[in-house]
Amino acid sequence: MIRVQSLSVRVPGFALQEATFTVPRGGVAVVTGPTGAGKTTLLETIAGVRPAQRGSITLGDRDVSALPPEQRNVGLVYQAAWLFPHLGVGENIAYGARRAAAVTEVIGALAIDALCARPVATLSGGERQ
Repeated sequence: MIRVQSLSVRVPGFALQEATFTVPRGGVAVVTGPTGAGKTTLLETIAGVRPAQRGSITLGDRDVSALPPEQRNVGLVYQAAWLFPHLGVGENIAYGARRAAAVTEVIGALAIDALCARPVATLSGGERQ
């Protein structure tokens, strides 16, 4: 469950004010809106990348409002995939891995074996994600 209550966040040139919603356990939510509406700011705040000025964020049964990102157990994938252009797909996946087996696990779980030898420049937007 994700519960956002009266969340306010300020970034240069923009303020997200009083956002309140709940996504039930097992539920799915979609964040839509025009450019500049605050979608990324909202998601970054939930993930802990941006601090909230006020309000609360509850994940499961735990208030994570004051926790750093690494303690929230939230993943955030940006629309623009930041890949190293000089590395192949497999090398990009392996770049930050602590265990070699983790690379194999990710490739298998995502069923992307066929992409691993390709240069990043040949990937479509969806493949980059």
